[in-house]
Amino acid sequence: MSIHTVARSAAAPNRPSLSLDGDWDFRFVGRPASAHAGWRTASVPAPWPALFDDLRMSHGTGTYRRTVYAPAELDGEQLVLRFGAVNYLAQILVDGAHVATHEGGWLPFEVILPASIRPGSSFDLEVRATLPDEDAVRYPDMPFSEIPHGKQSWYGPLGGIWQSVTLEARPLTHIATLRIVAAGDGTLQVRFAVSGAADGDAGPDVSIVDTAGVTVVSGNASQITDGSSFLKIHVPCAHLWSPDEPTLYTLVAKLPCGDTRVESFGFRSIEARDGRLLLNGKPIYLRSALDQDYYPGLIATPPSLDFIEDQFRQAKAFGLNSLRIHIKVPDPRYYEAADRLGLLIWSEVPNHAVHTPRSAARHRATMEGIVERDFNHPSIIAWSILNEDWGTELAEDPAHRAWLRESYDHLKRLDPTRLVVDNSPCAPNFHVVTDIDDYHWYRGQPDQRAEWDRLTDEFAERAAWSFTPNGDGTRSGSEPLIVSEFGNWGLPLPGDVPDPDGSEPWWFETGHDKSEGVVYPHGWEHRFEQHALDEVFGSLDAFARAAQWHQYEALKYAIESMRLRSEIQGYVITEFTDCHWECNGLLDMRRNPRLFRNAFAKINADTVVVPRPIRWSAADGEALPIRLTLAHGGSRALPAGTLVWSVDGEEAGRIETPSLSGPGVVLLGLVSPVLRGGPRMACIAMELRGVDGVILARNHTDIAVLRPRLQPSTIPLACDDAPLAALLRELGHDISANTNRAGLVVTRNLGEAHYRALAEGRNVLVAADHPAALGDSFVKKRFPRLQLVPRKGSPWLGEWASSFGWLRRTSAFADLPGDALLGLPFDAIVPQHVLVGLRTVEFAGHVQAGLAVGWVQRPAATLATRSWGAGRLVMSTFGWPDVAAPDPMAVAFADALIAHAAEPGPSAMARHAH
Repeated sequence: MSIHTVARSAAAPNRPSLSLDGDWDFRFVGRPASAHAGWRTASVPAPWPALFDDLRMSHGTGTYRRTVYAPAELDGEQLVLRFGAVNYLAQILVDGAHVATHEGGWLPFEVILPASIRPGSSFDLEVRATLPDEDAVRYPDMPFSEIPHGKQSWYGPLGGIWQSVTLEARPLTHIATLRIVAAGDGTLQVRFAVSGAADGDAGPDVSIVDTAGVTVVSGNASQITDGSSFLKIHVPCAHLWSPDEPTLYTLVAKLPCGDTRVESFGFRSIEARDGRLLLNGKPIYLRSALDQDYYPGLIATPPSLDFIEDQFRQAKAFGLNSLRIHIKVPDPRYYEAADRLGLLIWSEVPNHAVHTPRSAARHRATMEGIVERDFNHPSIIAWSILNEDWGTELAEDPAHRAWLRESYDHLKRLDPTRLVVDNSPCAPNFHVVTDIDDYHWYRGQPDQRAEWDRLTDEFAERAAWSFTPNGDGTRSGSEPLIVSEFGNWGLPLPGDVPDPDGSEPWWFETGHDKSEGVVYPHGWEHRFEQHALDEVFGSLDAFARAAQWHQYEALKYAIESMRLRSEIQGYVITEFTDCHWECNGLLDMRRNPRLFRNAFAKINADTVVVPRPIRWSAADGEALPIRLTLAHGGSRALPAGTLVWSVDGEEAGRIETPSLSGPGVVLLGLVSPVLRGGPRMACIAMELRGVDGVILARNHTDIAVLRPRLQPSTIPLACDDAPLAALLRELGHDISANTNRAGLVVTRNLGEAHYRALAEGRNVLVAADHPAALGDSFVKKRFPRLQLVPRKGSPWLGEWASSFGWLRRTSAFADLPGDALLGLPFDAIVPQHVLVGLRTVEFAGHVQAGLAVGWVQRPAATLATRSWGAGRLVMSTFGWPDVAAPDPMAVAFADALIAHAAEPGPSAMARHAH
């Protein structure tokens, strides 16, 4: 028999309790059938997929059992089993007799033990935890699609006892629950639910204790009526709770019988008014990240309170003041840590998948239970009812929109102290009625920079698309605007991924059924090598490092764009941590920070200097105009100061900046640094200094500086596309009308004539920047597997799982500044198509540029070569310069492309040698 120590919790110090966490006997029955086994040992708390390799994706029933000895020290009048959470349906048996059933996988419940179980005795405890799947025969009343399951449909099931189990002794008359409303003016209202009391019994005595342990006020709650008691009291000079000063008070309530409850709380208010978020009556700019609240090893169960607190400290180091807990109810310690450390939390109800009367009822019960359990946490400032219309059909069904409106009204009645979001939407869904006008969109950078800017500007101007177009919505026009999901992928460093024993984590074999397979991790190192990316980046580690900095540049641009619009009052980055195969976190799955943590805090701040150059490349000696804007958020006044800007560490100028009493966006003007010395990357840095020399903000932008343009190649070109021929002439190239005399044939539509030129030893460059470039039937006969595919509408676009475009910096491209991954300097010529159907072996010698998506999936070419006859066929999907407003990088790339395409092929070089 195990020896356990009786303890008394801080929340209920008069109630002795015994933790039942630890080893239990466990047996599973369900899918897959191969996972059925006899009794084995399971650690509680933890979902069974975290414990057993053969149950990673299993639905069914896990039976837990153990013999419990109730020590004599458990001397209360009532013995109670307290379960933090069991997913999904829990049946409790004591000494073989069924004593309780509880439905709902996210919230706590308790079971009063039979009077025959007394301190000093033992009993057999059995918990049967059932997580249904979609089998309507096996689970006719609760198929998986009709229960609140959240991201289990993405990352896998969470069956079993995943939060702590406790045996507690308490008086028959006890404080069951208490709800605290602590307003920003120091007014405190508390409602107690007292179990076992008679009408007219005295309510609890209440003391309020400050952080120094001093009782600042005390009082007596009202007499009990219908099991309820109430207290209203004022705390003089109350210190308010905020992320900067997370001041917590302690409420101690004691009944005459001795039962005592202790609860921490904070005075704070949150409201949405005049387009702003107001915390304690003052504006706050929301700098948030989406948090899936999944953990390495234990999935849904946090390893420890220290682990939670450490990751929250990292969140603040990244400049975050908020987290949006994503369609999941966290372990209660999550909110306790957020209260203490000062993070604003936006919480959500876990979604179902099919909207029926049963699923709607379960959603409502879960929503009410969340409010009941978590009401007293000052860190929670907002609730979401739905995420992205998951589980409903808002665009199609007016009844679903009516249900959502009624749910919003119900939640506002349940909790008038917080903001409520009806549906946190993305296209094509929308809001019906909400306190926050938020929206999600993902656009990769630099590939979709212009599209990102368009959506940001439309949203800032209160785009019609964020609300229902059906005439049944309520929009005041003063809801704060929040971009509540956006982001780009990085990748974890390979050395940080393996399990402690060096093996591949189990979740590497998941994700294959999402986003057409591009998020499937297993084999990423082999794909990297097979497609010769080691020749481009050197190593997988170097590629992952480049991917993280690419992620930083994308996030930086997106945040700066939003900060330019004063109407937008915050954002939510997707996401705080990687989650299994989803690698868009600021931390990886094991909570290692991305390489850019220190740099990121400079742009993820209340005060940001936003540089916006007219482009991200400059000709040698060019004075490049850069617009500088000062964006200030939050409640603190910004003093007047001086903006010092520099080029490559050398001060280049100063601008005096005004003081701001509150949030605002101020255009500081244009600077035009003269950039010399290409090819290189120049750094234009900005530092905002207060009058006392204190640094108020820092930022920078990198500009590709090109070498002076030499005379274009004298090789005569032939071009059968009139607009392209005109562009090449504008760029200074000699265009011959005689194809037979041309050293290089340039075309936008590959056909039989070009193959004759190839057979005769001339090279052909195809501007494959439109769908018909390879559409000739002759081409299809020669290269039946080769296809030109538009990126739009395909995984190669990289809207959510990012695509990583790369260029070999060799041959004619060696003088282009920058790294292997293509960033904003290539903005003007980003490929809109990819070449697919190339053999893996061709990537080593015939692909000069390409891209891969997610975990190095779907490698495709954007610049490739094929030998034909005595000539070389070069295919490029990159764009061409706009001669009306030439971009130096676009011009330099066009020059390099033509030089590369004109290089003699192996056959020509062999003839020359002979």
